[in-house]
Amino acid sequence: MNELAWLLCDTDMKRGYALAENAYSLANSLSADDPPYQIGMAYCLRTQGYLNMRFGNYAQGLAQLLRALPLCEALQLHDGLPDVYDGITATYFVIGSYPEALANAYKQLETAQRINDQKRIINAYNNVAAVQFETGDYAQAIETMLLNLRLARTIKYTRVECITHINLSEMYLSVGDHEIAIEHGLHGLQMSQEFDYTLFEIYALQNLGQCYLKVADAPKALPYLEKAMELSRSLELKVMEAMVLLALGEAHRSLQQFEQAQTHVHRAITLAQSIENNKEVYQGHLLLSELYEQTGDFAQALAHFKQHQAAKEVVFNEKADERLKVLQVAHDTATAKQEAEIAHLRTVELQREITKHSQAEQQLQRQLAYMRALSEFKQALLASAERETDGQRILTEAVRHLLMPTQARMIAIHQNLDDPELGP
Repeated sequence: MNELAWLLCDTDMKRGYALAENAYSLANSLSADDPPYQIGMAYCLRTQGYLNMRFGNYAQGLAQLLRALPLCEALQLHDGLPDVYDGITATYFVIGSYPEALANAYKQLETAQRINDQKRIINAYNNVAAVQFETGDYAQAIETMLLNLRLARTIKYTRVECITHINLSEMYLSVGDHEIAIEHGLHGLQMSQEFDYTLFEIYALQNLGQCYLKVADAPKALPYLEKAMELSRSLELKVMEAMVLLALGEAHRSLQQFEQAQTHVHRAITLAQSIENNKEVYQGHLLLSELYEQTGDFAQALAHFKQHQAAKEVVFNEKADERLKVLQVAHDTATAKQEAEIAHLRTVELQREITKHSQAEQQLQRQLAYMRALSEFKQALLASAERETDGQRILTEAVRHLLMPTQARMIAIHQNLDDPELGP
């Protein structure tokens, strides 16, 4: 069930999450000492955390991933570790914590290389490139992506080959190389349709629409954007649908079709508000303000610009709040881990002290036993000497008292013990 849930992460996220929840319930119903329980819990948390990240539930997803991490390490789930780091990297990336994202991307790469898993190595390189690009290292990011593309083709990893084309399309679009951006976008679209990667198909369609808008070819952009909107609706991806509606508004604006543009943007704002996605809300109000200004309705233009400013402030506060929540989860997890390590060290130290005292007590008991045995030996020797004339037998009887503390089974009396020169 866990394996199927993970396989559905790109094609049917809702079903994948439902399966992961069921698997978690099953694993949770077993004995905590049962190894399958621990293994099942680790994989469930990995999948749930990763999908919550994809759904935008970043704090919840990170909490699950950080719970999965020590389980995967302790149980040596070598295929699970890179996936967990993948989700952690993506979470930090989304909230803009790029140093943490890059550090975890390299951990993802290291754990994937350790087991020589080419697919997971390629996934890690994708994340490294994404962080490089966002931090302004465009040339290195594109070089990393092109390396990844070659690796994916070599091992016939169509999923990553497809998404790498789409990522390269976005990167080339951002640096102004529109022709290559369109070329990679078309490759990504073709592969997403061929292999039924519907989610990637939406990204490819939306990106191609943006590419054609950048080169002022709105008629070519429209079919891609309309198809992207259709697929977004079919998968109920409201965030994506709102983004595409805004792009459609831009396309109709380029064609001087202001009424249609306003209709699309109003729908985008309404949809974004229904899911509390304020980023598209503030972008939509800004676009409406510009559209009304172009048509001479300055009152509406001013009203929407004010709404844009208000929504933008909400987005800023939301981002800060989301970042705070995610970092709080990371802090709490690190603190709990540190406290557990300190408690473990204290337990180990206490155990050492207990062992040390126990050993000292045992040594003292042995010394007392020897002293008692020697005393009894002396008494037996003196008492026997008054009655017996056979020295050998006297010594043998007396020395028996030394058997108990030494735990010896027999004692040999040597002749020199009675040697007059040595003494008894």
